[in-house]
Amino acid sequence: MPGWEAQNEDKRPPAFYEAGYYAGYFDITTGDFVRRVLRAFIPYRSIIDEDVSNDDQNAEPDLYSTFWMTTTLVLLLSMSSNLAAFFKSLATPDPSSATLVSLDNLALAAAILYPYVLLAPLSLFVLRLCTPVRVALADSLCVYGYALAPVVVAVAVCAVPVRLVQLSAMAVGCGLSVVAVMVNVWRTQEADSKGVAYLAKIVSGALHGVLGAALTFLFFLR
Repeated sequence: MPGWEAQNEDKRPPAFYEAGYYAGYFDITTGDFVRRVLRAFIPYRSIIDEDVSNDDQNAEPDLYSTFWMTTTLVLLLSMSSNLAAFFKSLATPDPSSATLVSLDNLALAAAILYPYVLLAPLSLFVLRLCTPVRVALADSLCVYGYALAPVVVAVAVCAVPVRLVQLSAMAVGCGLSVVAVMVNVWRTQEADSKGVAYLAKIVSGALHGVLGAALTFLFFLR
């Protein structure tokens, strides 16, 4: 049947530049998403399950968090910083000078976070090419996405225009995020690459801490 043959010829695996190639990375259940977010807040276990004994759990990385957690953080940074500035301006002698919306903060947040969430995992992937450890790039992208969850909550709290509240929230949120990154960036440690693994964890944690400090200063302290 020519029609049947033509139909099956079309069912080829999608190429990497086609949307269908990435569809599987966004196929995640609510249970897996919640579980991975909670593990970012309590980072003593791997965000991605390595040994899955429960059929309801997924051992594959997803890119859902990489996109949506980063996008949520970009939007919240803009909203919270604008709201905090607005509330502060209400306490000034001239409340009419208050402004609520600044697209500069939105552009700045996007310019910082999107490149970071892509380049940091890519750097780890390139580093792993020099070791016996072979981990997919999607694994690191997934980890960095979920590791932003504590920062998302901290930034939401920073809408309160009190310096101590903002500093405390960002310190706790970014601290949890740093630990989540260090626990998850290099889970598999071969005997001959432990030194590289520890170095990668330290450098990744330090860079993530710098990111948290930069976000705190740029959006809530200056």
